[in-house]
Amino acid sequence: MKKLIKYTIASLIGFIVVFVLVVATLITLVNPNRFKPVIEKSVYEATGRALIITGDINWKIYPNLGIKLNYVTLSNPTEFMASSNFMSFKSADVAVALLPLLRKHIAFKTLAIDGLHVSLIKKNGANNWTFNKPSKVSTVTTADAQKPQPLKLELGGFSLTHANIDYDDFDNKKHYKLSNAKLILETGFGGEVFFDQAQDLINLEKVQLNYNDQILANLNFKINDLSNPKFNGEINVTKLMLQDIATEFNLLKNAKKINMLNDITFKGKINGDKTQVKIQDFNFSLNNKINGVANINMTNFSKMAVQGDFKLEPFNLNQILNDFNVSNSSRINKSLLNSFAIKSNFQITETKANFTNLSFNFASDLAANANLYLQNYKSPTYYGDINFLPFSLNNIMRKLGESAPNLANKQWLERVSFSSGLQGSTNSLTLKGLKLGISETVINGELSFNSFKPIILTENLFVNSLDMANISNINGYRVPVKQIQLNGDSTLNLANPLQTLTGRQTVKAGNITLKGISCDELVLELDKNINKVGQGNDNIMKILMNSADILQAVNKMQREVSDAIKPGKRDLNKSTNLGNFTLNTTINKGIINPSDFKLNGPSVEVHGSGAVNLVTKALNYKAMAKINVNGINPIFKKLEFPVVLSGSTVNPNATLNWQSIEQQLIHYAVNQNKGQIQNVVKQGINQTIGDQIKKSLGDKNADKTVDDVSKQVTNAIGGLFGGGNQNK
Repeated sequence: MKKLIKYTIASLIGFIVVFVLVVATLITLVNPNRFKPVIEKSVYEATGRALIITGDINWKIYPNLGIKLNYVTLSNPTEFMASSNFMSFKSADVAVALLPLLRKHIAFKTLAIDGLHVSLIKKNGANNWTFNKPSKVSTVTTADAQKPQPLKLELGGFSLTHANIDYDDFDNKKHYKLSNAKLILETGFGGEVFFDQAQDLINLEKVQLNYNDQILANLNFKINDLSNPKFNGEINVTKLMLQDIATEFNLLKNAKKINMLNDITFKGKINGDKTQVKIQDFNFSLNNKINGVANINMTNFSKMAVQGDFKLEPFNLNQILNDFNVSNSSRINKSLLNSFAIKSNFQITETKANFTNLSFNFASDLAANANLYLQNYKSPTYYGDINFLPFSLNNIMRKLGESAPNLANKQWLERVSFSSGLQGSTNSLTLKGLKLGISETVINGELSFNSFKPIILTENLFVNSLDMANISNINGYRVPVKQIQLNGDSTLNLANPLQTLTGRQTVKAGNITLKGISCDELVLELDKNINKVGQGNDNIMKILMNSADILQAVNKMQREVSDAIKPGKRDLNKSTNLGNFTLNTTINKGIINPSDFKLNGPSVEVHGSGAVNLVTKALNYKAMAKINVNGINPIFKKLEFPVVLSGSTVNPNATLNWQSIEQQLIHYAVNQNKGQIQNVVKQGINQTIGDQIKKSLGDKNADKTVDDVSKQVTNAIGGLFGGGNQNK
């Protein structure tokens, strides 16, 4: 065993001695400047460009055996000769493999370039970074006339320091400059940066990349067939300071500092060729605040075409907006924005963008699915569809820091859904096939914003059913309305919405029911008093006394109506069919006038008109109602109930002219019994002065005179109760 160790140590020492002697002999006997023609010729035959090594080539021993090139330039193609060189650098330290070098083949182990300057130019549709092999082989020969070997790089490491890159696109008038850049490539155990001109291959294996300490990445990447490149591999970027890089390239001017853009990480698989690039399982993170995954397929580089899908995990949108300096007092701390997630498939070209199977949600409170198609970025138009899953509007408003709508039944908004097709531009939006569900109410139709500045709105909507008691407190009553149609147009300016509101509106309702009261019962009760007035009586005083019963009946009905409009519990088994409703309004600068409406039902008819000032909230309506209840005194159906609505929209005041109703009822009662009244008057005249009249005028003329007088007296009685002339 001791002998084995002794021989091993001796052999190792012998090898080291031989290696040192070989290196010493190489450095002493071989002048590295002999390789200038080899290097220059190899580069020319590979690129068609003239490589000129102005300075000397010197040996380097530490840390690796190598050479140092000084002041090297690479020329531009012929059409760009008037410009500076394509590339130049002050120095390049190259560590080479020894044995290939002895065979006059250069295998680089490490490469360090300092003071690189690259000038990229695009002009007249051509560029200076496309390399073509020369049509004519160089006549330059090496010292021993051997054919130069294809260029091969086997780098264990690469560094680029103090680099400057200029980009001038004269065709599109774009100019960029990168100054004092640093790029370092280091390989891990078993890794390499490999380039083989003969195999037309570049291979990056277990490579660590550092660009200006702004990009840190791990690469496993291979490129085959450089003339028609095909590539695949994996990229893992552990640090990307995107905003700083964009600022260096002059892509962001006067931009505020966004810390999140300077802490980006991503990794994914990439493969493709010069016609397409596929990125799979692309996981990314922005400051660990936005995390997601995407799959991207890019094709047709001359005309951008990108498709794929992405998914963002739930993130705090409030926090992101703060980081992007999109901050205002009305948004901050709105809890609905604290958890937002989105995913979609997409297709993007130079002229349009399609987002399909798009879905987003705000925690468990609000979720939607959509398809959106965008065209013409300069003057964009779009179309698509959107579908919101059922949500609680009360909860949404609360989490937006807003008060829920002040409705009589707030539970009505606990289940809301919405879906619609959409089409529009930057200043218009049309919702077609709109469907809005609120509990049992469903609104269908079309809503169009023909302009946003000012707002020009047209609507054509149909509501299946709506209980007005859900919206407004109607003192315990329920007012279900069916088959509502809304049609009209409006124009307003958001700066002064009420003062500028102008347009027209038509409202139609197919069926309205008032639950909690029976108008028919009230009317029939009143009808009993009217029917018994004067029936079977031949005494005027009795008739008039019975007419007083009418006043009592009216007063009773007035008390019942007064009780009916007070808050209280209602018997919802009682109901009144109010029939159909129509409303036509014209709006001019916030004033709704004229506003004509009509209610036509089996129990009542109401028609009226008036005005509402939306600015001052003043109300001024007059209406006239008629009773249509079957089975009552026909006279009663002639009654008209005058109603005045005044006050304000906040505090409305409705009054019914009971005095007019009393006068009408007594008038109709008297008119109903005018024959009996006239007979009583006639009897009274005959009994009092009948004989005298006959003596003076004769029997025939006396009868006529008595008739005329009795009619006039009867008319006078009717006039006492507002009846006017009853002899018509």
